[in-house]
Amino acid sequence: MRGRKLTCTDECAVLYQRLVWNRQHAEKMAKNPDYAKEQSARQYARIKSDPEKLAAHQAAQRERNQMPNYRESLRKSWKKYKRTNRDQENRRMRKYRDENPEIIAQLEAKRREKRSAERERLKIEEPEQYQALLEKEAEYLRKLKAEKRLAELQKDLSKLVNNDE
Repeated sequence: MRGRKLTCTDECAVLYQRLVWNRQHAEKMAKNPDYAKEQSARQYARIKSDPEKLAAHQAAQRERNQMPNYRESLRKSWKKYKRTNRDQENRRMRKYRDENPEIIAQLEAKRREKRSAERERLKIEEPEQYQALLEKEAEYLRKLKAEKRLAELQKDLSKLVNNDE
């Protein structure tokens, strides 16, 4: 039942109520930017305190993760997040690499070892895929060499043009 009848129909009342809630939420977020995170943490703490609620929550989460449209929306939002925070993430990783060169060296060594083992496996078990890999690498190196030559030629050309003027 509609209360003070600020709207024409029940549908409009629902929309109006949602508008009021959104405004209130926006005000709270303006006062405290971490409001939504805090609310989410409180809600999850309440769920974790009751084993039955936690089991139901986890079951709902598993079910949600099976839905293709949910996975697609997660993928899109993750891509958008990565796009908007790319510079910040690059700075963070650069700082991490500068602070931990030994860890990075270990990871690189593991990666090289893994790639080498995979190449050996392909060479023995699947020679046609190994051949395709070799051709792909050769093509990549050809393109890289051509791009380097082109960059050098452009550099020389710009020097010539600038010296003539």
